[in-house]
Amino acid sequence: MNKPFDVLVAVEREGKKTLWNRVGVAFEGTKGLTLKLDAIPVNNRMLVIAEELDQVIQKKAYKVLCPIEYEREGEKKTRWTRLGVAVPNKKGMSVLLNAQPLNGRVFIDLREDEE
Repeated sequence: MNKPFDVLVAVEREGKKTLWNRVGVAFEGTKGLTLKLDAIPVNNRMLVIAEELDQVIQKKAYKVLCPIEYEREGEKKTRWTRLGVAVPNKKGMSVLLNAQPLNGRVFIDLREDEE
């Protein structure tokens, strides 16, 4: 298994240095990054510290999805709901959410878009 990356949120304090809280971990897979969150950020912004991904990450926005598992006719299926966008930065990726994952699972799709 690959080394996990930290998932952090910034806690801004007026007139003081910004604090960073760890809210989960991210694992690199063949198709992207899987985030497992212990807490959901209130401001819907997270930072994945993954400087080692420079070779994989291009300078573009990536889809952020949440897997929703369900069962139909006795067969387990997964529906993917788009939650937001992830953009590269100097330390890894900034994740901006339009909705919060209720199951604490988030996936950043690093694959090339299929036209």
